[in-house]
Amino acid sequence: MGGSITVNSMIIAESNREQIWLKSLLAGYELNFNFSLQGLPERNGKKRWATISTARVHAKTAKSREYDLGLAHLETPLSVETHPDRSIHAQITFHLPLVGAQLSKLEEIRDGHDIEFKIMIKGIGGDGEYTNPVHDEWRVKISRSDWVDRLKQADYMDILLLEVPMLPKDVSDEWIDIKEHLEEAQKHFVNREYRACVSTCRDVIQETGQMRYGKKSWSNVLLDKLDKNARNEMNKEDRAGAIWGALRHYTHQAHHSKSEGGEKLYTRSEAKLALILTAAFVNYG
Repeated sequence: MGGSITVNSMIIAESNREQIWLKSLLAGYELNFNFSLQGLPERNGKKRWATISTARVHAKTAKSREYDLGLAHLETPLSVETHPDRSIHAQITFHLPLVGAQLSKLEEIRDGHDIEFKIMIKGIGGDGEYTNPVHDEWRVKISRSDWVDRLKQADYMDILLLEVPMLPKDVSDEWIDIKEHLEEAQKHFVNREYRACVSTCRDVIQETGQMRYGKKSWSNVLLDKLDKNARNEMNKEDRAGAIWGALRHYTHQAHHSKSEGGEKLYTRSEAKLALILTAAFVNYG
């Protein structure tokens, strides 16, 4: 699959997909689309040319709508022109930068299916008489097995990337305090205030749990069910509740001073664990 470059309604070159590969970068990834390009000879005695530098990339599956992935670029602009007695041959590669969250979202959209990419090239072209923008669509499809191979090659499979959303901007009145506490915990985390992050997570957990389970001491009720005489009778919801109760228990020490059994030092990994699970709790169910 591929496409063409059209100048003023006349095709001057055709492309064919050669390779797609995913490369790991310092803080993200780069998705690369490589094409072979075959120029067509001059027709009607009129020389036509085009210069291409970028492409907008969309992705979809047989089960999803189309999503915009961003703007890909060539390392150097591609110049194509027709000749009466020869045609050009070239290899070009569009580079699309992706952060981990984008790749994680793409995996969520893919949901185990093949992916079709639409590469909308952008440039300018003319025929000696008129100069106009160039817009053409190139389509490439990659099977799910080939795509998984690309993920492995880029070491994506070495890191578990799952999107845990924060609360949306517009929430009902009962969620406002919880939303503000969760955002505060996130700010503490990015500012390396790890104990404050864990402590604020405890506020989020307590308020969310009380709203969800209707009792101030909700976590004790759920954790009490872990007693060996009762735990076998717990259903799925009870067991999920016990996880949230244990999470509140974990964050409890950050909320108190040393004389009350509090804990002063928390690492980034410990704060990350608390923040991810807290955001998951808020979005659970």
